[in-house]
Amino acid sequence: MTQSDNKVTNKFTTVWNNTLFLRLFPWLILVFSIFITSQLYMLEKEKDQQAMQGVFDKAVENITTRMQIRIQSYPLMLGGVGGFIDSSEEVSRSEFNRYVSRLELKENYPGILALSFNPRVLKAEKDAHIAAVRESGIPGYEIKPEGERDSYTPVLFIEPFSEMNQQVVGYDTFVDEVRRTAMMEASDTGNAILTGKIELKQRGTGALLFVPIYSQDTPIELLEEYRGTALGWAVAVFQIKSMMEGMLSSILGEYDLSIDVELYDGEMPSIGTLLYDRDGSSHIGAQSSSLYQSVQHINFGGRVWTVQLSSLPLFDAYSQNAYTTTLLAGAVILSLLLTLIAFLLVNNRKRALNNTLIMTKELNEQRARLNVTLDTVIDAVITIDDKGCIESFNLSAIKIFGYQPEEVIGKNVKILMPQPYQAEHDSYLNRFLQERTPHVIGIGREVVGLRKDGSEFPMELAVKESLLTDRRIFTGVVRDISERKHIENELLLSKQESEAIFDSNIVRVIDALSRGDLTQKIILGNKQETDRHRAISENLNTMVDQLNRFSEEVTRVAREVGTEGKLGGQAQVPGVDGTWKELTDNVNAMANNLTTQVRNIAEVTTA
Repeated sequence: MTQSDNKVTNKFTTVWNNTLFLRLFPWLILVFSIFITSQLYMLEKEKDQQAMQGVFDKAVENITTRMQIRIQSYPLMLGGVGGFIDSSEEVSRSEFNRYVSRLELKENYPGILALSFNPRVLKAEKDAHIAAVRESGIPGYEIKPEGERDSYTPVLFIEPFSEMNQQVVGYDTFVDEVRRTAMMEASDTGNAILTGKIELKQRGTGALLFVPIYSQDTPIELLEEYRGTALGWAVAVFQIKSMMEGMLSSILGEYDLSIDVELYDGEMPSIGTLLYDRDGSSHIGAQSSSLYQSVQHINFGGRVWTVQLSSLPLFDAYSQNAYTTTLLAGAVILSLLLTLIAFLLVNNRKRALNNTLIMTKELNEQRARLNVTLDTVIDAVITIDDKGCIESFNLSAIKIFGYQPEEVIGKNVKILMPQPYQAEHDSYLNRFLQERTPHVIGIGREVVGLRKDGSEFPMELAVKESLLTDRRIFTGVVRDISERKHIENELLLSKQESEAIFDSNIVRVIDALSRGDLTQKIILGNKQETDRHRAISENLNTMVDQLNRFSEEVTRVAREVGTEGKLGGQAQVPGVDGTWKELTDNVNAMANNLTTQVRNIAEVTTA
């Protein structure tokens, strides 16, 4: 433990030994816990509101999306009605009835009170038109309201042909300003156009959707010129309440009793533009008591409808319960528990302190050991399954091979091998699994690896097999030995160079000796020279020195005896033995013999 640690511990112990502090500590904890729990209460309240807001927003998105999808099916269906009429030479009432019956309006298109065909009848054609309709089976047919106009758009066919719908047969929709505006826009644009909010002739609040019908002979390229002269309109009569209730019954689902839906004509909700209110209670602005609201816009027949969704008390209760009961009770319990814990801490302060210090020390030691272990892992560690597919790829593997984990995970490990190892790997693995014949697994060897950039490099590979509960994995440890191989090659080249230099020195000395030159020696100066080189050099240089001294002694003795006439001279070559000593002894023996013979001759001469 360091000196700073000791200071902190001493201060902590001093505070804990203060009697006044010990008495106040539990109550301080109680006050503090109440403060904390109150803050947590507020945070959790806000969190719950945010969570419920997310639930509400998701429900709103789901509801409005499904409403938009369902609503868009109506213009498509009405376009089909218009296409049916447009493609027929002449449509009878019975044919129109059969076509509409197959649409199954009540099941597939809730809210549609009727589908009708309203032809354009010119003033000159009015009488003939009325006569033809009466003759077809409607004897009391008249165009309503009466009056002279340039053209008429009476309701000719209408389905279902109920008593209520029969009352509007012959009604000229063009006389009403709201209907006329929508009909003219549909005729001019060629699109399905919806009216604003109107009171239906049948009953209730609704809207009409118009699709223009043009002559079959109108060329497509001339359609722009004829859009103002539509032959008639296919019309869908909507009762908004029925339409919304029919759609929402299948859309709201689990939110049937917890979310209110209000529909307004236009982009600005108001009492005057209200088309539908599911719960009958307005949720506009300050009048709303809902915790959650959302305003969405959907497009229908060229008009914008505003959908306002508001949470109902049942939905609001979910978020209120989440923080008013459970959290509040939990906060009180937590405060009491913390106070109790404070009393226990006071009674066991020393033991808690010692345990804390011991645990801290152990934790630091474990952390240090872990850091050392992680810092020393410099090898690539790769795990594969029994199919050879890579499962893990550590940081060193990334550095060595150049791949990111997502590039190799799930792929065969042979992508890290050059040929021919790559082609042979699967057979090696299968042979090991079937015959338990190791090639690398459990042995380890030097192999060649393949980096992402295509470069090859030498590496050491050790593979360990591990059996898990239900499968087998292999862990490979890879070490890049490129640098070591480079150094080994450099050393080999240096050694070969040193051998060549040493051999040339030996040849130079031997050549000099053959020429009688005793001045040449082997000179060592290369850092790569070995003990063997030095031993050979010393022996050869010693032999040259001994030969040189021997030559000098022999020359001296010969000169003394033969030239100067000195008798009894002896060759002295110190520090020699073996062959050199034998040669020296032979020279000295020859000198003694010569001296003896000379003396004998001298004695005979002087006698």
